[in-house]
Amino acid sequence: MCPRKEEPKLIKSRKRVRDHGEVFTPDWLVRDMCDLVGAACDDVGTRFLEPACGDGNFLTEILRRKLRAARRLAGGRADTATFRREAFRALTSLYGIDILADNVLACRAKLLAQWEAAHGLRVRRRARWAECRRAAAFVLAQNIRHGDTLHPEGSDSLAPIVFVEWRFTPGEEWVSGRMWSLAEMLDTQGDTLPFAEETHTRLPTVRYWDLGADTEVPARLPPASPVVAAEIFADGTAQPCFL
Repeated sequence: MCPRKEEPKLIKSRKRVRDHGEVFTPDWLVRDMCDLVGAACDDVGTRFLEPACGDGNFLTEILRRKLRAARRLAGGRADTATFRREAFRALTSLYGIDILADNVLACRAKLLAQWEAAHGLRVRRRARWAECRRAAAFVLAQNIRHGDTLHPEGSDSLAPIVFVEWRFTPGEEWVSGRMWSLAEMLDTQGDTLPFAEETHTRLPTVRYWDLGADTEVPARLPPASPVVAAEIFADGTAQPCFL
């Protein structure tokens, strides 16, 4: 008789449920919900935002599907350079917010582990792998944020939520970032807010595996254009995830 597979726990503690309404979604339901937007999950570049990401149940499933798509684009990983690039693009396309710091750290760790495991040993034994992994961790630190989606402008205890829009050059080896405040993206009076100098919101353009080496994130940002910023999540390339 085969032992019954233990179901993952849906709560960590009653206190967390009481204080934050934290209840995790079971894996089977995550898969079913992702199936509803299956075409988007299978597109390496489609952006997803999970406004209450927990420890990453939805984002890890979406990344799994995106990595599968990256393998197809690379001919089943036969073209390792293409797979590395597309797998990295998949990682940059995922965004998450959670109000609990331990969930944020767990989500980043799960996504990084899943991304790393998707690369074969032959790739991971190469000299550049340490730089690629550091770049992936850097991206996740910008994309998975500790904050309150209901108060994206921040509070006494939480910083404002600021995301990086990652952009790849036509050759796909160079990547840069533009930073946007979520509060301004969601501002319904966006046409009254000032435009920012674009150079003040840019990260340096580097080869994607060099992200995180000497890349600095500005401590303070000027107001960004909410009209342009909203296009990141409204032009069909972004998919707000299960609001």
